[in-house]
Amino acid sequence: VQPLGVSGGTAAFYKLRLLRPPAPRSVEYYVGKDLSHARDEVLFYEQARMLKRAGGQGFGPLLSFMLDYKGVALICADGVAQPQQVLVLRNLCDGCKRLRMLDIKIGERTADAGWQGKSRVAAIKHDVLDGLTTSAVEGYRVEGFDAPPPAFSTMDPLMDVSRFWKVHKMRVRKKARRFMLQRMPASEIMMHFLDVHQEPPDPGDAQLPFIWSATEIAEVALHEMCCRLSALSVACRRAPAPQKWVGSSVALGFDAGFLPSRQEPDTSVRRRVRVNIFDWGRSELNTLDRHESLVEDERRDRGAFWQYYVGGVDRLAWSVARCYHHRFGCTVADGWASLHIVVYDFDSLSSNDFIGQVMLPLSMATSEDTTVVLQDQSGRPARSFRGPHATLTYRVRYRTYPESSRLAGAWCVTIVRADHLPARDKLAHTSDPFALLLATSGSGLLRFRQQTSVVERNLCPCWDETFELPVARSESSLSQGLEASAPGLGGDLPGLLPPAGAAASAEEADRALAAWGERLDQANRLMLQARADLRRAKLEGLLSGGG
Repeated sequence: VQPLGVSGGTAAFYKLRLLRPPAPRSVEYYVGKDLSHARDEVLFYEQARMLKRAGGQGFGPLLSFMLDYKGVALICADGVAQPQQVLVLRNLCDGCKRLRMLDIKIGERTADAGWQGKSRVAAIKHDVLDGLTTSAVEGYRVEGFDAPPPAFSTMDPLMDVSRFWKVHKMRVRKKARRFMLQRMPASEIMMHFLDVHQEPPDPGDAQLPFIWSATEIAEVALHEMCCRLSALSVACRRAPAPQKWVGSSVALGFDAGFLPSRQEPDTSVRRRVRVNIFDWGRSELNTLDRHESLVEDERRDRGAFWQYYVGGVDRLAWSVARCYHHRFGCTVADGWASLHIVVYDFDSLSSNDFIGQVMLPLSMATSEDTTVVLQDQSGRPARSFRGPHATLTYRVRYRTYPESSRLAGAWCVTIVRADHLPARDKLAHTSDPFALLLATSGSGLLRFRQQTSVVERNLCPCWDETFELPVARSESSLSQGLEASAPGLGGDLPGLLPPAGAAASAEEADRALAAWGERLDQANRLMLQARADLRRAKLEGLLSGGG
């Protein structure tokens, strides 16, 4: 037994090894969670296990998304003097070389005074945090990001502060990074989550006929997440009674550490995708019998918090599907038409400062480095006071994928470097530049975005980072996947999944999200009707056979 440290919250985890694992489980199938920080979860997991043994009692679809629970064990961990009690749970990292995972706390309210031991003061603190983060706006917020891409790691939330005094305490840095995550909107966090331009390493054109690329891994993984999240939304609607799951989370993850052989099917990638619900310290399993025994105020309370939870899951599923649509929905017929590259100065304490921009057509490849002058927001050359014009050096080529791939090809855009950038930090007379790529399809309906690493204190940054703008082989991959997991959800996706950011108004996004919820309601009704029809057919078959 080995300590694994703390992930996301405050509970420590321990690496467990099964002595005689039953097939097909591996020796690392389970992980231990420190019981001293998870005592409130034991009752929930035990109730869930009892429901599974009793046939689910209507919770079957939801229970399938929960972590496999084995019980409580007493362990002796390496380097720990006293024996530890741990919850034995499914190890999400099992079977993955490098699991990149988001811990997403669901609900626009993540605490309730007097509920499951939560004090009034602590609840007020959480209410303030909900208002300062994306919880109040989007219905969820990111609490943890395991194995982030290298470019994301260069975004130091204390970069501006550390110029004036050193921040040595790791605890302060961890809290600052966590607060940065909590405030990131879904479109930005998904951009970083799916950033594979540096990790895993590209196999190269010579190996591409034999090995998957990182972009293909991201496409299949995101497609699987779309399908499972829409199924989770429907499963929430099939719960027999409203639940009060306060502060619980959804885990989204995929293996960012391996590139399989072309001979392996996409199921090898999908098996390494994680979509699970967990963290039940402030939650209860409200069965139908229990719900009927509650007083009216308690029923309304359960109903209100269940709306928070379902609304957060719906919006998360919609945000992930929107990300897939704009990232992997561009086909050969439409094609990426233009590229907008914007250079910013990264600011950890305020909004990023604009430095310069350039618009490039994606009509031909330029295998050699090309240098262009950056323009300011008025269209004039960007420059520092009495300095030379700021420039950006790039190159572009088109890459064709093998016939077996779900992608037809990709535009490979390399941001080589920038020179003579103006200083946006007036006190330090420097900048912390990064480049943001914004691609637009020929129809103007699809928009792709990705950014480079942040280069600290440099007016002539050298990135030499290559990004792929994927071109899909089929335009129906997402619609077919959504239709299979939630009947009726896969039609008319362009109107249902508008672009994120300034390209779409808040009203347009709200209308699309409302339409998404209505389709999920319809999918639930269709699935319930299909089950009723199947039962009726079986009953008629029995009656006719008996006759």
